[in-house]
Amino acid sequence: MPLTPAEIAGLPEYRALLERRRRAGIPLTLLVTSAYFIFILLVAYKPHVMGHLLGTSVTVGIVYGLALIVMTMAVTAWYVRFSNNHLEPLLKIIREKTGA
Repeated sequence: MPLTPAEIAGLPEYRALLERRRRAGIPLTLLVTSAYFIFILLVAYKPHVMGHLLGTSVTVGIVYGLALIVMTMAVTAWYVRFSNNHLEPLLKIIREKTGA
């Protein structure tokens, strides 16, 4: 017979799953949010910094924007790998115990 949601919440594997997700998710969220927030603040309050030419046609803003895109892809790739290696095994155990 399947477990109730309260019984699932009491499983040590479920609590470990939540803790691992939280320990990975909060820092990543802060990193990405901070990077984008700093970008917006620089665009709004220091446009001369973002418009500074680094070559003939490349500005600091373009480099920062591309770096944000690359950082976002890297964070996503890291989290997928983390999830596959650390969260999925716990989910498999929880599914086995719950009969899902």
